Amino acid sequence: MVYRGIGEMNTDNYSIFNSDTDEIVKNTVLLLIGLSDLYTKEHCIMVSELAARIAQRLGVLPGEIEKIKLAGYLHDIGKQAIPQGFISKPGKLSPQEYELVKTHVQVGVDVLHQLKVSPAVVRMVGEHHERLDGSGYPNCLRGSEISLGGQIIGVADV
Repeated sequence: MVYRGIGEMNTDNYSIFNSDTDEIVKNTVLLLIGLSDLYTKEHCIMVSELAARIAQRLGVLPGEIEKIKLAGYLHDIGKQAIPQGFISKPGKLSPQEYELVKTHVQVGVDVLHQLKVSPAVVRMVGEHHERLDGSGYPNCLRGSEISLGGQIIGVADV
């Protein structure tokens, strides 16, 4: 009888039953970010939505748009390793503080690798502060060295 009750249970609120790994990771990451920094959580949601719209306008295929959208949600996960005072500091960061904040990209890449997130999504997260002229970080990539998804996330991350 217990099994019958479970089978009839409304699972609308239990997205884990119908989600793939990336969806579970996304929801977990956003939950954790929101526990420590509601602004960054909302920022990640907005970046994801804007990036998806940009990709759609550019004619990117739906499967790639989903990857870009996921990268938008996850792009700042590495900020969880940075002291909150630096993330929300009013005014300009010192050179040392800025170098510390820049490490959030590699931390995010490392975390997402450990979580077995799609390599394409991890790449976009790793490239979201790269700039076409090579002035970005962490790898000073330029032009076509940056994936389209990385470029889109970089534009949406404003």
